[in-house]
Parts: sequence; C-alpha cells; structure tokens
Amino acid sequence: MAKTLLEWSGDQDLWTRDSLRRVAAASDYAVSDDDLVAIRKNVIAAARLSEELVEGESLDRGHLGISSNETRRTAILQLGPVENIDRLAPNQQLRFAPAGITLVYGENGSGKSGYTRIAKRLCRSLAADDLRGNVFAESGNARKVTVRYKVGDDEPIALEWDPQTDAPGVLQQISVFDSGNARLYVDTKNRVAYLPKEIAILEHHGEICQRLSQGFATDERTSLTRISVPFSTGYSPGSSVTAMLARLDPARTDLPIADELNTLAELSDAERGELVDLERELAADPMAMAAARRRMVALLGRIDEVLVGLQEALSNDFEVKLAAARAACIEADKAVRLSAMERFANEPFKNTGTDAWRILFEAA
Repeated sequence: MAKTLLEWSGDQDLWTRDSLRRVAAASDYAVSDDDLVAIRKNVIAAARLSEELVEGESLDRGHLGISSNETRRTAILQLGPVENIDRLAPNQQLRFAPAGITLVYGENGSGKSGYTRIAKRLCRSLAADDLRGNVFAESGNARKVTVRYKVGDDEPIALEWDPQTDAPGVLQQISVFDSGNARLYVDTKNRVAYLPKEIAILEHHGEICQRLSQGFATDERTSLTRISVPFSTGYSPGSSVTAMLARLDPARTDLPIADELNTLAELSDAERGELVDLERELAADPMAMAAARRRMVALLGRIDEVLVGLQEALSNDFEVKLAAARAACIEADKAVRLSAMERFANEPFKNTGTDAWRILFEAA
C-alpha cells in the first residue's frame, strides 16, 4: 500500500522529519545555510546516539498546507462574483463541472489570469501570487470573492471569502498549477509531468542528503589522513592500553568512544606517585650525571687557564721587571735633558733643546 509523505516521514528518524519540515517551510524549498548547518549537526548527533538534536521538529499537515482532516474529495463549483480584484466583472461567475474537465478560454485581458490567482490563494499552490486591486476603482474598497464548493456528497457550500483571511482547509486538497509555479520534468520519451509538492519536498531533501554525504566524505578523508600514523609502542602486552590501541583501526566496527579514551587517559593517585618516582630516578641517571660532569670539567679547565694568566701577570718577578724598566726610563729621560742643556747652553734663548722647545720648533 502506497504511503503519503506524512506517513512515510513518521517512520523516519527525527533528523529526517526535521529536514523535511525545513524544506517545506523554505522559499522555493531551498533551505538556508543556517538550516543546512542545523541539519548536519542533527545527523551527527543522531549518529553518536549520545547528544540531543540541535533543533528537531517533525513535518506535519500544516507544513504541507493541509489544515483539515477531511479525506473526502473536494471540488470547486464556482468562483465569483468578485469585487475589487483586478478588473474582473463584478457580477460574473466562473463555473466548474463537479466531475470531468472544465475548459476556460478567452482573449488576452479577459480575466483568465485573475481567476487563476484567486484559485492559487484559495487552494494549494507551490507559489501563490498577491491579488491585485482594480486600479480604476476607488482605493480602500474591500475585496471579496464568492466561492461555491462541494465536499463529498454533501450539499454545496457558498462562502463569501475575504482574501485577507485564511481559506477553508478542505480546499487545500486541490492543487493549482500554472506556468509560474509548475515544475516540468521531461523524460526520455518527452512526456511532461507536473511535480506535486510532496515529491518536490522529498526531492530537495534528497539533494540535502547528497550534499551532506559529500561533506562527510571529505571529513572522513581528512580524518583518515590525520590518524594514519603509527601509534607508540613499548606498552606491556595484554594491558588495557595495548587493547585500546588495537581497537583504533578505521576498518573495525567496535571503535572506542570518547568516554573510554578519557577514562584510560586519567591517572590514579598511585600512578601519579609512581610518575614522580620515575622522574626522580631519571634525574639521577648515571649517564646524564656523567655528561653533566664532563661539561663541568671543560668549564673549569677554561677558568683555570684564565687564572694562571692573571697569576703570571701579578707575580713578584713581573713586578721587579716592571720596576726596573720604569727606573731605566727615568734615567734615560734625565740623560736626554742633560745632553740638551749642555748642547744648547750658548744659545740666546733659554731652555733651547728641551721638550717645550722641540714642540715649538716642530710647530714652526
């Protein structure tokens, strides 16, 4: 037995029902980026089985434009008279056969499109147009449409409908298609078929699933690249760590969950104490201590060389040599002065031959 969209969606996961609801509520069934992000989060939450959906609301009759539980066939018998809508004749009636086909024809401007716009607002349509007023009439006049329709075998119902109010729910059983909203599908045999609203919603939901699948495939490839590295070895065979590492294989179906990994990563008080002892033992490692000693010996050797040089520079022998050199310098200076005084004793200028004289001579 064939199922309706509502019946089918009732058997699906909540994220699927929420996705269908978002598609039905979107303009031209094109969900926004925010809706797509919310649907993606809901899929991830449903896959993890441990998180609540970001926002989940099931598809219902209201989202499909169905506001009545009436299952009997509904048929429109008459549209009109019409008041203050387009330039439709005020006392004109457009009648429909309760069964079969009613053909309406006329020249351009005769009112065919005006009645179509009224029908799209009264009934169910993929895209309903606003009803336009009569530009030649006084502004502010109320718009009214007289509608006669029949539900099942009941007597016809006459209704004076105001376009500012909702139409009767039973009229939502009737779908209106025109060139403005009917999507055409042409198959290989060039047969043309209209796409009902329920199928359009399901089709766009399928497109969303394909987009999400492509995104998840990209995430999977990225994750596989990141995790395709060898794990650390050297753990005790048969321990809980080696068992967990063996389960971290993308090909396995019993991958560990985050809680298991977090629990294994926690250290008990005894393990923390053991870690402190290990750090202390590693700090006292003989090889590390020997390397530290070798570095210290090299440093002390360089310090010794500097100290030996300073000791030699400040020894008594060096002091004696320095004093003797200073005395020799003083004696040589005295000899130079005495020789200059004797050589230039008969000169007319005093102190000829001294240092001051030499400086003045060189300046001249």
